[in-house]
Amino acid sequence: MKAALLKAYGGTDQFVVEEVPTPEPGAGEVLIKIEASGVNPFDLILRQGYMAQHIPLPFPAILGGDAAGIVAKFGEGVTGFAVGDRVVGDFTANGRGAHAEYGVLPASSVAKLPDNLDFEQGATLVKAGLTGRQTVDALRIKVDALRIKAGDCVLISGALGAVGRAAVQYIKQIGAQPVAGVPA
Repeated sequence: MKAALLKAYGGTDQFVVEEVPTPEPGAGEVLIKIEASGVNPFDLILRQGYMAQHIPLPFPAILGGDAAGIVAKFGEGVTGFAVGDRVVGDFTANGRGAHAEYGVLPASSVAKLPDNLDFEQGATLVKAGLTGRQTVDALRIKVDALRIKAGDCVLISGALGAVGRAAVQYIKQIGAQPVAGVPA
């Protein structure tokens, strides 16, 4: 398979596209034929080496945390997926990322892609969507503590970002009125 390999920390000149062996899924893992992968600010931080002390990459490394594709194969013990399922995947920053034709990741990091989304849309949702969801879960605790209820007006600071958009949707879901705060 072809993969975008990062040869060393640094600029984009450290990337090469080369043939590498297609990975095989182990127990509890899913092999995805990647149709689209997303690029996030975290990929830039990893590529430049700013996280090298905390997340050292094995070179050559494949970056990319977000992907959408089709289940090609799965390892022993995986349930809930079938070969051919359209899915999204949340890849760990371990040098075995999504900027390749195929990728392996734990089944717990894979979700089915809704039929009304294409692969490109799906690949943009993973990290932002998970962060938004985690923020919404934290917000639920605060909503309960603050006793926010239907009809209340709630300011969402940073509503233009993916996390803020998730918070706006949650506030709308409970019947409160979100007021979007964005930088001027």
